[in-house]
Amino acid sequence: MTQQFKASYTIHPERDLVRMKLVGDIDAEKLLAFVKALAADPAYRPGMKELADCTECTLQDKFQDMVAYTQVRSSHVPIRKRVRCATILASEEFFAKGRIFAALHAPIGLDVEMFTDTRSALEWLGVPELDV
Repeated sequence: MTQQFKASYTIHPERDLVRMKLVGDIDAEKLLAFVKALAADPAYRPGMKELADCTECTLQDKFQDMVAYTQVRSSHVPIRKRVRCATILASEEFFAKGRIFAALHAPIGLDVEMFTDTRSALEWLGVPELDV
């Protein structure tokens, strides 16, 4: 059974952080639309650290979709300096796809690391504890 994709974000300018919550079936097109909306937000500053909670996601992406998303993101939402993105996954079984995603994004300036808990993700980002 598929679950409709929903995404939301909160920008924490004082911590130079974007906190995202993604739920449901993710594909390249839906994810790109979400990232474009985030980049258009006046409170967003390029280069902010990213905390992506994907614990309720179903990852449908095929390798070619991941490549296409990376190419389109780099042209529509350029990264001007290295950005850290901590991605929280439900379990380590999703890490294989996450590592492919990370490898594809490293050349465009997005350093992605996977975690199974928020505290470790925030520590890696160098961000003080948030209300979780």
